[in-house]
Amino acid sequence: MNDYASSRSEDIAKHLLLVLKMINHLRLLDDIQFYFNQFIKITIHMLYRHRPENYDPLLSLGISKIWSGILNSPRNTFQMFRSDKCECLGAVFAIDLSQKLRTAVNTFHKFEVTKTIKQKLIIINLTLVLVDEINQSPNVCFRQEFQELHRSFKEYLELHALEDQTVENQFILLQYYIMSHFSLNIQISSREENVVYRYLDRFASYPLLNCQLLHVSFSNVNSLELNFSDYSEKIKGLIHGLIWALTDETFISSLQNEQKLFFYEDVKSGYFSKINNKCIKQVFASGLSKFNKEPYRKKIRSYPNSEFHIYKHVFAKIVLSFHHTNYLDQEAADFYLRLIEDTSTISPEISLDSDMSDNSLNYGAASNAIYLNNLSFPMLLKLYVLIFENKFIFEDINWKFPNLNLM
Repeated sequence: MNDYASSRSEDIAKHLLLVLKMINHLRLLDDIQFYFNQFIKITIHMLYRHRPENYDPLLSLGISKIWSGILNSPRNTFQMFRSDKCECLGAVFAIDLSQKLRTAVNTFHKFEVTKTIKQKLIIINLTLVLVDEINQSPNVCFRQEFQELHRSFKEYLELHALEDQTVENQFILLQYYIMSHFSLNIQISSREENVVYRYLDRFASYPLLNCQLLHVSFSNVNSLELNFSDYSEKIKGLIHGLIWALTDETFISSLQNEQKLFFYEDVKSGYFSKINNKCIKQVFASGLSKFNKEPYRKKIRSYPNSEFHIYKHVFAKIVLSFHHTNYLDQEAADFYLRLIEDTSTISPEISLDSDMSDNSLNYGAASNAIYLNNLSFPMLLKLYVLIFENKFIFEDINWKFPNLNLM
């Protein structure tokens, strides 16, 4: 009896989706008042049935088109308030784009990045904030969908150069791919890394991508400090790039005058109008929760003057300055550059009470403060990525993580 009831419910859900797909095709979706909680339940039920090896056109295309219609309907006033529902939406779009990429691979055609595709990729990127450290997360129900999309994009990238895409589309595709590596903890091969770095030069003013990629490079390193000589040039290059980007006059002028960055101008108004700020805050609260662990909330007074610790300390100061002011003061930038260019001039032990630590950056330390000097280098990279995404993509340029301190 239970099997019969389950089968009957599934048939009803399929028929409903077919009807909605036809209504959407006729552009009549605006005239329907949805009970969205029920539609989310139907969507989740269909997702639990999904297996990448069993292609279901109704699931991979039907639900995705319906949800796109709902998101872009000017008359539908629904708002997505909960992060788990956003996760569901990201999984639907991941299945859809996986199929489109596989079709492009099998037919040797270009993957067309339309406005709707951009919207899906940006929502997937938001969802990927939730699935950071995905293998340890019990809350992510649809991890296989995001992993399958990653595999599909990797296959596409192996066959197609991105030069046939516009510069903006190259940026969007690279941002997704690196974010996927970053959040799913998927190791990157040296060949992939070389391909990605080839495109990154033109986006040097967007250090977000370099930070994500460098973190991916560290993912299989047991101890970065012990293996620092192998990675010192990459870290030094990243710090140079960050300083250059955050002191760039065009970058600073754009922030001060327009309060937004090129490529991100229309993200909230054009792609996120149906995703409530409360939902976005839940997503980032989940992403930031890992920094509230006890080891990161203890003050440290000094650490050894090794090249590694100096680089890490300088990077932490840059992250903190970016967090509070969105850019970097030129005088501070010159000081940081001198530190990493000639570490031999620093005393045997770095005191965090000295001028080098710049206590003016300790904005209101509290008992639950997070101390950046306690974070590992990969964790600092994660924090920078979260701050950048929250400020410039999903939230507000003036957003602040409370009680963030250097020491």
